[in-house]
Amino acid sequence: MDIVRLLAGRQYRLFAVVQNGSVQVRDFIDSIEEQEQAHFFALFDRIIEYGPPKNTKKFRHIGDKVYELKTNGGSRILCFFGTNFLKNSLILTRGFPKPKPTQLRREKQKTLKILNDSKNLRIIKI
Repeated sequence: MDIVRLLAGRQYRLFAVVQNGSVQVRDFIDSIEEQEQAHFFALFDRIIEYGPPKNTKKFRHIGDKVYELKTNGGSRILCFFGTNFLKNSLILTRGFPKPKPTQLRREKQKTLKILNDSKNLRIIKI
């Protein structure tokens, strides 16, 4: 599985999963309203400089080593913590608008599949 580095700061690095030559998280962010984009960019800046927020309205564990980044408007990005050579990193996997419970479960399962294959992550440049 390929990943691409999105941002790096003093404390953390953010990577995104590449599937079929596309970065779904980047495509999702490009598709949402500017206000929602600004919320995510502020959250990303905070994470790379200081680490993940303690505020569970912005960043929370949803089980099985999967976390979600949230905006006030309800948009979500699922992620997990990097290991081994990716310490102090978050791997962003899926972005989507405010979900219904069944969609959140489906998206979490997709993220778990990537997490289970995370030993084979390879950093590429796009």
